[in-house]
Amino acid sequence: NVAARVGFDRDKVLFRLGQCYQSLGQQQQSQDPASQEAMKSIDKGLESYRQLIDEYPKSSLLADALFSAGISSQMKKDSAAAKVFYQRLVDGYPQHPAAPNAVLQLARLHYEAGELNEARDLYLSALTKYPDSELKDQAHMELALAYKKLGDLDAAIHSLETIDSAWPQ
Repeated sequence: NVAARVGFDRDKVLFRLGQCYQSLGQQQQSQDPASQEAMKSIDKGLESYRQLIDEYPKSSLLADALFSAGISSQMKKDSAAAKVFYQRLVDGYPQHPAAPNAVLQLARLHYEAGELNEARDLYLSALTKYPDSELKDQAHMELALAYKKLGDLDAAIHSLETIDSAWPQ
């Protein structure tokens, strides 16, 4: 009841709980990468995010919960689940501030899986949909790596030459 009185609805409580468990899991993983306690913490965070996603479909925090659930899934090495969360964010909330990052996370997951054409397409999509994003130079760098692995050195060079000379700052 205190949460409601100070302006915190249950969706906000679930989001903050998810964040805390996720941070605890990160802290535990940094101390012991194979920590079962870390996995339990990350699972509890994911449970909170999923509850928010399932029970509060109109929450202003839904897109943030989707992104955070994607990160937590990656922490658990569950790329398939991460892709679902990121794709749902990109499809449902393309103007959300986390959307460009979600597209890059999707591209990275495809790249890591050796799905280079999909990764390339996602990097290009990020650059087309979000040309003014602060992540554009990072996207160009990663796109160049995908092009290089695909054997398209001209495109890799072009992508690298597009990077702002002040990057990284």
